[in-house]
Amino acid sequence: PLSIIPAGSAPAGGACTRNQSDKMMEQQNNTPGQMPPTAPESPVTAPDAPAAAPKKRRPLWQKLLLVFVIALVALVALAAAYVNGKLDLIHYSDGTVEEMGTIDAGEDQDLDTTGLAHNEEEMVMPEGSPFADDNVLNILLISTDERTEAVNDWDAFTHLNQLDGTRATTEFSENARADSLILCSLNIEQNTIKLISIERATGVPILLEGYEDQYDWITHTFRYGGAKLTMDTVEDCFNVQVDHYVRFNFNSFVQIVDAVGGVDIRLTEQEAKALNWEVPSNSMLIVNKVEPGLNHFDGYTALQYARLRAIDDDWHRIQRQRTVIQAVLDQVQHASVAELNDLLNTVLPLVQTNFTKSEIAALMLQIPGFLGATAQQMSVPVQGTYGSRIGMDNRQMYDPDWSENIRLIHQFLYGRDATRDWFATPTPEPEVEEDAVLYGQEEPQPAATAQPGPEPREPSAADSPGGE
Repeated sequence: PLSIIPAGSAPAGGACTRNQSDKMMEQQNNTPGQMPPTAPESPVTAPDAPAAAPKKRRPLWQKLLLVFVIALVALVALAAAYVNGKLDLIHYSDGTVEEMGTIDAGEDQDLDTTGLAHNEEEMVMPEGSPFADDNVLNILLISTDERTEAVNDWDAFTHLNQLDGTRATTEFSENARADSLILCSLNIEQNTIKLISIERATGVPILLEGYEDQYDWITHTFRYGGAKLTMDTVEDCFNVQVDHYVRFNFNSFVQIVDAVGGVDIRLTEQEAKALNWEVPSNSMLIVNKVEPGLNHFDGYTALQYARLRAIDDDWHRIQRQRTVIQAVLDQVQHASVAELNDLLNTVLPLVQTNFTKSEIAALMLQIPGFLGATAQQMSVPVQGTYGSRIGMDNRQMYDPDWSENIRLIHQFLYGRDATRDWFATPTPEPEVEEDAVLYGQEEPQPAATAQPGPEPREPSAADSPGGE
């Protein structure tokens, strides 16, 4: 039988009525901070996505271009590393020295100035800044003489192996003296090479404090103040801008020539006799006998040839030096890539310069245009444009007519003559009447009467440094 539960009474056993359950659910759903429940949404089926388009393939030319660019970048990186490695072999110096060197009073006292007009007057030097051309690069080549037994003994040829990468050739002494000076002028626009040999006994003023009105050989300036002073002296005296210098040890001459496989030199009969010691000579003994005519020289024999002067004079000596330089250039233009690499490895450690790495790298881009070029040559002071004078330690030296030599140098290098721009022209004295008006005097004054003096005389050869 069913029992009836009165309204408002709790069900037995904790059971709830439907109404109580509904109220409890309503209270829970209305708890503050809670959102009322939402009706469950019926699942929505997403529309079917369009099928992915097939991946577009690059054209073949794009792939090839990408490979080419990557290869080009890699080659440039390798080339930069190669060039930088070679440039690290060079000795870099601004050319200055820490302290001034000296020249012994007994050095270079054998210059013969017989027949030259002697001058005791002060040198007349150019004024103003040296001439420069944006298309012309002037480099002073300085061969220094750090004499060692390896190349100066009478039997030097028996121990030439001492020259192979030794300190005698790869290090540079501040106390060395310059043996020869050559101004190498490169015309970047016309791809021409011009060489000016400067006679080592050329007298120049010493551009150092305390040496006013003192003169000495131009090669001695290197001992006094290093490459920087020598460059400044060339600029001052010859009135051409000298941009850089390249110095090499005279001992390295042997290695440089050997590195290009030797050089071909044509000898006169007298030169052949001097090298063979059939006549008195200032060269060292050589290994193989040479003959008049064309000969192929190794580095040591080429060095002895370049030193010859006992059979004639120093002018012919510097011509021989230029001949060897041209012969080396002729050999280089036929060298293979491997030979050029070996040449750089040999030559660069023998060089000192004030070029920077970036300047050398830029210059290397210009070098192909100069391969095969024949260097035009001249020597200064020019014959007939110099006399003689006595300088420091009573040393005889050549005394150039600077005005005339500058004119000839500018004509040779630049095809122009601007001597008048650098040499002061005497200005005539203004007449007294003009002076009077200039200073506001009311009446012009009579011109001054010249006082009696010595009779004028004709100029003699001794008055001119360019005299015969």
